[in-house]
Order: sequence, then C-alpha cells, then structure tokens
Amino acid sequence: MPHKLPRQAVLIQETLQTKYPRLKSVPWEAIDSTTEEQTADLLGRATVYLSLSSMESFGLLPLEAMSSHCIVVGFHGYGGMEYASPQNGYWFSPDQLEEVADALASVIDRLERGDKALDDMRSAGVETVGRYTRAETMAALARAYGPLAAKATG
Repeated sequence: MPHKLPRQAVLIQETLQTKYPRLKSVPWEAIDSTTEEQTADLLGRATVYLSLSSMESFGLLPLEAMSSHCIVVGFHGYGGMEYASPQNGYWFSPDQLEEVADALASVIDRLERGDKALDDMRSAGVETVGRYTRAETMAALARAYGPLAAKATG
C-alpha cells in the first residue's frame, strides 16, 4: 500500500537494495488502487507483505496478508499493536525504516534457505486472524457500548 507512505516505501526498497544488492531482483508488487479481487490475488501470490500501516485505528490489510499465509514485515501502525506480536510478524514503528529493510532481507534469505521456523510464523498469523470473528466483534462492541447504551436509556 505505497500510497499510505510513498516516501517510506521507496526508502525501504532503496535501503534493502543498497545494503543487500543480491536482493535487487526480488519482485515488488504494489497493492495500490486495486480492486478487492486484485488485492486478494496479489496477497495469494505473495510470500512476504510489507506493512506500511501508519496511525491506523486497526489495520486490516496486515491481517488479510496473514490470512493469505504471508510473512508480515513492517509497521504496526499503532492500532495494529492489538494483534502484532513477534510470533506473527516483524513489527516496527514508522521511524524504523532501516530495521524494516534488514528484517525483509532476513526473511527473504530465510525463505530461500527453506527455514521451517517461518512456517510457525505463518501459522501464528493465521491463528491471530482467527480471533477476529463476527461473534467476537459483536461481543466486544457489547462490552464497550453496552454500558453507555444502558446509561443513555436509564
């Protein structure tokens, strides 16, 4: 989603390619101005997802990437701290551009070596997404707004 932080996206890519020239051939596909179907197709083909979440109340695309079995590397966007963990991705604050590039390089190298520990990260991501069901959302809304509604009517 480079339209969210276009400068940061370019800086991360340039940092990655400068520090790790062997990774210049790694393809980058932007999820930008795409339809739902195109986004689903891109995530379905992706192995790694660069999260550019910034000041999100609750970033959905990293969760969608996790549900597509992508390794998520990038920004938690602060709202994503509800679900971001070391088990389900490599999460950083938006000022950690070089750290994101380094984590991307590490993940790409580990994928090329067939590092099975990344399978655990994918599984943790899918498990994380599984916590966000319609029923759980409704229960959370009831917990948050139920007392307010009772006060308003009582």
